[in-house]
Amino acid sequence: MTHFGAVREFGGTVETVEVDDDNALVRRVLEGAGEGRVLVIDAHATTRCAISGPTHVELALEHGWSGIIVNGPVRYVRWLAGMPFGIMALGSHPRQPAKTGAGVAGRPVRFGGVTFIPGSHLWADDDGVVVVPWR
Repeated sequence: MTHFGAVREFGGTVETVEVDDDNALVRRVLEGAGEGRVLVIDAHATTRCAISGPTHVELALEHGWSGIIVNGPVRYVRWLAGMPFGIMALGSHPRQPAKTGAGVAGRPVRFGGVTFIPGSHLWADDDGVVVVPWR
């Protein structure tokens, strides 16, 4: 995972989305109250298109999310670097994704050897990402 936003330390309660080369569901989730949560997007490490970018960061800031973690690429990395927000991803890609709304929100996802369970607490910094189950 690589940091793309200007904030390099962030954390909060985990919310999840699982998508395949589509990000309309991601947008719908980010339009809801973030309440300091971190959105974890499992895009199955796609290399076909970006999954997140400026629109998502603007929505996240507007609605009180504390960060986004993407198991896939982002777009507009220079813009993201100047934003006061925490966003981590596998890399970058210039192509935009589909916008059909396909995907699933709110269930556990697993990548990078970590299981992200909605309601768990996540902390991300320059050393990586740690998830602690919420009891």
